[in-house]
Amino acid sequence: KHPSAALRSSFVIATYWKVRLIPQDFACLASGCFLPAWKRLLFQQSVRYAHSDLIARAALRGEAAAISAWESMENFMEMKNYFSQLNQTALEGFKKLNKTSEVEHKLWKVPAGSWEVNVVRGKVLEKATTSRITLNTKNPLTGEDTRFNVFQVKIYPASPKIPIMLFNMENRVAGDDIFAGFLDVAPAAARKDDLKFLQTKIRKVTEKYGQDYEALRAKLKDMYWMESWDKALNAEIGIRLELGSDQAALVREAGLSWLESYFEIVEKRKRERFTEKQSALMYAVRARIMEYYLLQDLSVKVAQKLGVPLEALSLGHFAPAIRY
Repeated sequence: KHPSAALRSSFVIATYWKVRLIPQDFACLASGCFLPAWKRLLFQQSVRYAHSDLIARAALRGEAAAISAWESMENFMEMKNYFSQLNQTALEGFKKLNKTSEVEHKLWKVPAGSWEVNVVRGKVLEKATTSRITLNTKNPLTGEDTRFNVFQVKIYPASPKIPIMLFNMENRVAGDDIFAGFLDVAPAAARKDDLKFLQTKIRKVTEKYGQDYEALRAKLKDMYWMESWDKALNAEIGIRLELGSDQAALVREAGLSWLESYFEIVEKRKRERFTEKQSALMYAVRARIMEYYLLQDLSVKVAQKLGVPLEALSLGHFAPAIRY
């Protein structure tokens, strides 16, 4: 109940060296997940005091697994804090653009973890959402026991001149600690120069960290696509994330840059007039997005199997209105 100074350093040592927890569970335990929120920060600081000594001893002993476990714990805590920052940045941007202070909030607990959705509605961003997801389950692609730490943004603007935001970032911890997901938009009737602006911004971020933008962009091809469609919904101007934990700095800057660049476009286009034809195109794209989620998206199917209610999925991802 009241961790002593000795326990601060011995806890993490005993946890790994004696109990030998798998990395993702070790990361969760060392982050103080079992403590109330007001004690957790102090506990995390105490755990970090032992970090340098443990890494040094693990390196001397050739204990690669121990080092990996500690790195997983650090990445888990860093990404958790980063996703909190992203969530705050997104919600503040939504509220500012819609000139409102109202935020809808819902949290669902399921056996595998939790699913949290925040929604801001208004005349500029008709429906703008953030989703925070933590799940412990098997990776549907690899079959490995995996901890998914996920942050998502979905924005349905009222104007077809503003693209629909498609934003998904995941930190997956299993045998390896990787970043996955994507940053892109569905253009509807967005201007080509606005799409070029987004593309230029994200290209600069990837090149800053020595990554091949075109290779990351190419992985977006046909991401939002079904066989009965003529073309994919997404613009293929952003990046697909399939990166190791050593690229955490790129991932963090890319997420913030994508959000901030998108908000610049909204500010520029929010008062522009649009035609009935452009409006009809926007609603058609909205309908296709829902169709894709319900009929093809693998993550939706996995979430439902884990007991995540359709309400959580629809609140976070479906359009506020569709016209057929």
